[in-house]
Amino acid sequence: MLAPLTTNSEGQDAIEGIAMSSTNLTQDNSTAVVEKWVEVAGDSIPYLTAGDSGHKTLLVHGAGSSRSTWKDIIPVLAKDNSVYAPDLIGFGDTPRWDIPHTLEYMSECLVGFMDTVGIDKAVLVGHSLGGRVCLEVALRHPERVGGLVLEASMGFGEVAW
Repeated sequence: MLAPLTTNSEGQDAIEGIAMSSTNLTQDNSTAVVEKWVEVAGDSIPYLTAGDSGHKTLLVHGAGSSRSTWKDIIPVLAKDNSVYAPDLIGFGDTPRWDIPHTLEYMSECLVGFMDTVGIDKAVLVGHSLGGRVCLEVALRHPERVGGLVLEASMGFGEVAW
């Protein structure tokens, strides 16, 4: 059950006493986000990375998007985690668009990315299509997943419309 949204005495929205505001969380951040490229199964994959401690955290964007979806949250997460945000194969600045856009192929490319950058196990955070790809990785390679966060994710079954 979700906790009710209330307004505290300062006029901020709060859930169970935790204040939420629209403050730019990256203003005072000192964690540099670096763009890198790696070869995965013969394709060049760009990714953003920051942080070098805590959980390995892999951020996976949705359809019609790219690694830049996560650019504002990466520094915040990188304060306590090692964060990676790759382009899914066939999206963003990946060079090939003529690939099979199947969940199996994209999930195996994501595992290939993990292998290439040296991630044995990660917390997977996926949005939309990225959430479904993360779910596919969890189903096919549960030993590689330390946690799973799905945000507005695609699920199983057929679309109703």
